[in-house]
Amino acid sequence: MSQGLEEVFVETYYIADAEDEKDPSAQGLKAGMVTYRIWVDMKEGYKLLSVYGAPGHPLRLATSTGFFNDTINGSIKAPDIDPSLLGNNALLLDSYIAISGVNKTGLAVKKEDDKDGSVVKPKVNTDNPTVIERGALMSQNPDAGIPIREADGFMHGSVPALVSFGHGFAAFGNSNDLGEIEFDNGAWAVFKGLKGPFPEKNYLLIAQVTTDGDLSFELNLQIASPRGETEYYLARNPEQGQLTHPDLIFPKPDHLLTN
Repeated sequence: MSQGLEEVFVETYYIADAEDEKDPSAQGLKAGMVTYRIWVDMKEGYKLLSVYGAPGHPLRLATSTGFFNDTINGSIKAPDIDPSLLGNNALLLDSYIAISGVNKTGLAVKKEDDKDGSVVKPKVNTDNPTVIERGALMSQNPDAGIPIREADGFMHGSVPALVSFGHGFAAFGNSNDLGEIEFDNGAWAVFKGLKGPFPEKNYLLIAQVTTDGDLSFELNLQIASPRGETEYYLARNPEQGQLTHPDLIFPKPDHLLTN
């Protein structure tokens, strides 16, 4: 049986600093919080159908503390976010589920592949326009790679509707105290599946999370081949006709680590 899943990887998108914490839009954002993006990379021509939990195969996405959420303008589902509200505020760091779309008109790409600039702009001192104020989202922590003031990690595109089934998504809602999404009868999906924005780099964002805790997940994926075959990937204990991949569990169990 062919296997279309190449890897699941985590990108460090942003690391908040003291200026972010004191910004009026912070809503609980703290210095040192890290925004992670979780990506699914598939072979060319494959489509991601769903990220799911099933009886005996629960999905879990968690942190040891809590997830940061923009409780005013944020959303559990990324395509519901209004792009006109992005910029110098914490909405860009909201925690959410996704399949490629990060707002109503933006498709997620890795920062290194983002060539159209950023919605993040430095604030200008109103009394002296030649003076740039530090402001929010200006952190240039080297552990986060390219600063988001240079590349915001999305580009304009057609964003399909994201549907979700079941319960358990409250940790990405109007709270900054919850730290776990877990269910064994639910999913998020795009009707008929979706390929990545670059055919030769067939990767898709499936979630963004911001936290000051330790990130962990166990994911199950449903992928469609170019021939229309459906492949099921289970984090643990795949049954006959199902597949698994070491990247579906994060961090990797000790026995899967290599020197």
